[in-house]
Amino acid sequence: SHDNRLLFSCGNSLDKKMFIWDTANGFIVGSCLMTPDSIICARFGGFVKDIKGRETNRYQFATCGNKQIALWKFDAKTGTFEHDIINTGWTVREYTSIEFSRNKEEFLYTGTTSGDFFIFQIKNKVVAAVVNVCALGVTSVQAIDINTIACGGGNGTLALFRTDGPNVTPINKTMLTGAVNSLQYCEASDLLISATDRGFIYKTTLNDAKTYLHSENHTDSVVFLAYPPKVSDRFASCSADGTIRLWDVSEYLVTARCIALNAGTPLCLTYTDEVVISGWQDGKIRMFKSEDGSSVWQIDNAHKGGVTAILLSNNYKFICSGGAEGEVRVWELRSRQMISHLKEHTNRVTKLYPVSYTHLTLPTIYSVQISVVAVSLKKK
Repeated sequence: SHDNRLLFSCGNSLDKKMFIWDTANGFIVGSCLMTPDSIICARFGGFVKDIKGRETNRYQFATCGNKQIALWKFDAKTGTFEHDIINTGWTVREYTSIEFSRNKEEFLYTGTTSGDFFIFQIKNKVVAAVVNVCALGVTSVQAIDINTIACGGGNGTLALFRTDGPNVTPINKTMLTGAVNSLQYCEASDLLISATDRGFIYKTTLNDAKTYLHSENHTDSVVFLAYPPKVSDRFASCSADGTIRLWDVSEYLVTARCIALNAGTPLCLTYTDEVVISGWQDGKIRMFKSEDGSSVWQIDNAHKGGVTAILLSNNYKFICSGGAEGEVRVWELRSRQMISHLKEHTNRVTKLYPVSYTHLTLPTIYSVQISVVAVSLKKK
């Protein structure tokens, strides 16, 4: 709720229950059956106003789902609920997001999967206006002040609008990377924070409507990390989201992204100041530039079932790779030709590690069989 005293939660369409919790003690204040039957989004909207526009002691909130919008009144002292279904008129939409206006919560903004948002007058519970925004649905709505709202779209659109009651005028549109899943206004710094499903977080300065990248992250499991030799302030990460990111720890920023289309998950890598050599789920070895993440070359069909381990020789002339079926192969870096094939394991090779003995450098091979094999590359 607006005063941080109450918390709303609900179950799925089978559970059909919703609860209001007291955040001070964690107890349930009230519960009832959900309306609509399947709730997609819910939003608190201050206190209920009486006929003269004065605040009462009852909270109001709205829920949407199953092509319906319900406006609720809740008494925290008695735990009782009242609700009304908003008349959406002749329009039928699947609603995805809800926001109350800042001018005494006189209007309710609701985003839809059709790419528009509706403005409902709360007093009469009728449609006041419909505004087209973008493709792939309006996924988030945020009221910034009495006369400004922001909308995020499924196609990455971030749109700002000037409002005067039911009248809406566009201010600015910006394209972000990924669907805008969440919007939050930071009143202290006058910034609008936007989060997308691609792991990017943006900040928008509202005085000039300019958008900047704030931070980013992977959107799936991180499966591998590696530092460059003798470097502690930079590292690279592989993720199941299909990307490799190069990080600068001193500023906590991503300096480059390495992406290969339809290649599956990057499973391993070795990172130097100049290049990133990586093994992928599609069985290929790929090299990228460390500076900008651009692709340099790839070795097709390096290992059947995926490249699970990779090692760059100390003289930067050879690559040693391990596969999902236990093979270890040595490649000449300049020509990218295989010069040796080793088969000591029947299961996945998990790690290749260089071990130096006088003038020789031997890769030590670790497998899921919990066995270690040292191989002399000079002899091979």
